[in-house]
Amino acid sequence: MDEAINGSSPDYETLLNVAAELNKMKPWNYFDNGDIIAIQLDEMKYFVSVMGAGGQEYGLMMYDEEFGYASLEKIINNKPLSDDFSFDLSALTINYVNRDELEKEDYQLIKDQGLSFRGKKNWIALRKYTPGFLPHHPDDLDTEDMIEIVKILIGLTKMRMDGWEYPNVPLNVFPAFEMENEEIHLLGHLQMDRIEKAPLEIEVNELDIAKIKKKQKSALEIEFAYFYLQSVTLNEDGQPIYPLIQVVADHSTGQILGNEIIPFPKHSFVQQQLFWQMLKNFPVCPNKILVDKETHRILESVADLIGIELVISTLPNIKDFKEMLKMHPQF
Repeated sequence: MDEAINGSSPDYETLLNVAAELNKMKPWNYFDNGDIIAIQLDEMKYFVSVMGAGGQEYGLMMYDEEFGYASLEKIINNKPLSDDFSFDLSALTINYVNRDELEKEDYQLIKDQGLSFRGKKNWIALRKYTPGFLPHHPDDLDTEDMIEIVKILIGLTKMRMDGWEYPNVPLNVFPAFEMENEEIHLLGHLQMDRIEKAPLEIEVNELDIAKIKKKQKSALEIEFAYFYLQSVTLNEDGQPIYPLIQVVADHSTGQILGNEIIPFPKHSFVQQQLFWQMLKNFPVCPNKILVDKETHRILESVADLIGIELVISTLPNIKDFKEMLKMHPQF
């Protein structure tokens, strides 16, 4: 696991100590999993969920606004989660676990700080989840954010003990807090937009649009998808990653028309760019393009540019291809 990605040493000692202090307060006795707290830091906004009310996993999930909120939005709105959900997660986590649940690297990190914990669910595992990468220890900037978030949660737990109640707010609305001079301030209620249709994030020119529209119209219906391979490889920087693969299949015959390994995480910008490149390179203009529901949301604005029909599908041929990859990962 990584140590200091940005070159300076993360303050793990302070983070572990404040996390241990929060653990003693048992915040899951005062917050349900759905009591999401928005926390404003200097350069980032996080959405924080306290885990533990269900009596199974204990800790904090901290979703960043830029990439992580999309994952949280699916959870709180009970949207179906894809097979790639865990690979595409962007979040920081603190988990309270038993000693025998710690990985070797977690125990060594605690030991390096001169710390030790005793008792059930009192050991601490720290993680950063980055789309397409294996989970690793947070870097120095992440650690600074996590320290401040935990301090705010300590203060909010004390407020709950003193009678403050989580407000009755609609979905996608959250109480927002910040900390200044060790004092916690309520900023108000933050309303986030529902993620119904992704905006167009890529740059396209009119010439490319015209060229695609002039292609021969075909009765061909294709299945189009991208997903993470579960076999870990190293990227150009030597970091372990889950590779992303793009697959195109003939819906009628099941023939795989193309597959390509992509050295990027599955962000919406990347997905739109890959889709647009596929349309530019494809020899004909397909009659329909079948995609899963989440991909439909992301690609709809791109398909609208050329008037091509996107159809939500279970993608039976690509599903079979994925199963084949599991049995023959070297393919």
